[in-house]
Amino acid sequence: MNYKQKLSLIHKLIIFYFLLVLARLFYWQILKKDYFKEQALKQSYRLQEIPAQRGQIYSSDNYPLVQNQKIYFLSIYKPNLKKDLSKVIENIKQGNPQLSQPDLDKMTKFQNNPNQKWISLHTPFEPSAYQQLKDKDGLSFKTSFRRFYPEKKLASTVLGKVIKDVNGLDKAHGGLEAYYNRHLNGRNGYMWQNKDAKGNPNLSAKSWHIPVKHGQNLLTSINRAVQLVIEKQLATALNKYQADIALAIVLQPQTGAVIASSATYSAQLATDSASPLNPVISNLFEPGSIFKPLVVAIGLDSHQIQNDFICQHCNQAKIVDEYSIN
Repeated sequence: MNYKQKLSLIHKLIIFYFLLVLARLFYWQILKKDYFKEQALKQSYRLQEIPAQRGQIYSSDNYPLVQNQKIYFLSIYKPNLKKDLSKVIENIKQGNPQLSQPDLDKMTKFQNNPNQKWISLHTPFEPSAYQQLKDKDGLSFKTSFRRFYPEKKLASTVLGKVIKDVNGLDKAHGGLEAYYNRHLNGRNGYMWQNKDAKGNPNLSAKSWHIPVKHGQNLLTSINRAVQLVIEKQLATALNKYQADIALAIVLQPQTGAVIASSATYSAQLATDSASPLNPVISNLFEPGSIFKPLVVAIGLDSHQIQNDFICQHCNQAKIVDEYSIN
């Protein structure tokens, strides 16, 4: 091969490799543009969820019967740890002695698996534990809320409760919590924000924000003092007469507003107490003899009978259709 042929071959190879690089650049910059744009957004922008608070429930004197308590859920990311993982896990156990057994097992597997980079725990952390651990490298927390009852079990059959469903999500169970769930339940907010490599927000970059909408508060007509009295009286009567269930409801005569309401179960019917139905308003009630004074009062008030009235037909049962009323 002479000099001119070698020069021609080199020239052709240069052109070939130039076209090859050009084609490759075309592939990355034109054909895969959307893919790399999406990847860049994922790395530079982060979606932050802002949890909504569920509406609180108040008694007639504006005292909270149901409040929200802030809790935190912990995640561990190995690459950011500056201390030995075993020491970090020990600090976590000291900060939250109430860790569930599944979370303890998860941390043990995490510690023994060098290929696993991060885990999230399902046991909530109290604010005191959060303050103790929040500045530790490699640990991050997600804020959430749970229901808190300042008066413990007072008016529990009226209020209902919030439980976890099979998917671990909050679910209103019985009482006012379930009936007014749409009003009490809020809507989470979201923030799509540009952040630097350290996770700090870039204030000069464009961001998107959907504001959080907290649930509506609920003011009830429940009187705490009256509610406490009837619950104590029902518990006493339940034990005294060995009844299965004791019910009571106190109404405001002028408006019909419920001042107090309670259902107390015996130990044998403890499973019924977990039912979402309130027996005070859900179960059938036969007034029996206590209805007689009401009938007489209605007759006197409407002047259909007088004070000296004597019933001439009350010595025998009254037949109404197929029913016999004694």
